[in-house]
Amino acid sequence: MKRIQTVFDAQFYFVVVNTPGNFETTRESMNRIRTFVQKHHFENIKAEVYNSLSEESGIIEFADDIDADLIAMTTHGRTGLIHLITGSIAEDVVNHSKRPVWTYRVK
Repeated sequence: MKRIQTVFDAQFYFVVVNTPGNFETTRESMNRIRTFVQKHHFENIKAEVYNSLSEESGIIEFADDIDADLIAMTTHGRTGLIHLITGSIAEDVVNHSKRPVWTYRVK
């Protein structure tokens, strides 16, 4: 991701979507983002906390609000029964976003 940011001179937004069922205080969210950014040595980023009724709608609405060129997000890449039980936020965003979505699997 850092290479992509350099090549395209991209502005990255790290966003935590707060939902009624998975609420986190702004302080907790910003600390989590700050820890991630420091651990991976990101620079020139913006951090946001966005409130929505679901993770999927929050991601899509935030991208619309800032007129993003691309949505990048991680996925666990689950398949089979686990995928049927838990679903996939990334898959839902890909299926409903009018913007391009780049997903990458985390290990």
